[in-house]
Amino acid sequence: MLTIRRRGKTFHADMLIGDIRIRGSLGTRNQDAARRLTHRLETALSEGATSSLWPELKTLLPRLTYGRFEDYVGVKDQQVPTWNDLREAFTTHMEQRRNIGKLQGSTEERYKVTLREFESFLAAQKITRLQDIAKPLVESFKVWRVERIKKKR
Repeated sequence: MLTIRRRGKTFHADMLIGDIRIRGSLGTRNQDAARRLTHRLETALSEGATSSLWPELKTLLPRLTYGRFEDYVGVKDQQVPTWNDLREAFTTHMEQRRNIGKLQGSTEERYKVTLREFESFLAAQKITRLQDIAKPLVESFKVWRVERIKKKR
């Protein structure tokens, strides 16, 4: 499907399917790195427009090369979910539950305090994307939060 060719000092990927030919620089002079990139690119092409590899390839491939393959497959830019997106959705959900009588106002206020604290923690850690929030990070937040509570006493 994809072939690697050396053009000048860098390696390029060539794809020929029927009458369609797509070429582009891989942005590397290292043959092993070029092979790894083409393997990822082949996997993404075989998985189609919904492949989870496209965001990674967008950062690895030169912009023009990525654009050519992206156009061929029909990849749509996927918005990476952020902490702010989740917080806004949860705040809306809390308001809806309070309005139908399924959530007490005091509980909502406590949730808001926890959200503010977690947001401060994320800002200190310089984390915005949801994919960066994992169990170890949440565990370290718990320790961080207990220390802040003890300081206030």
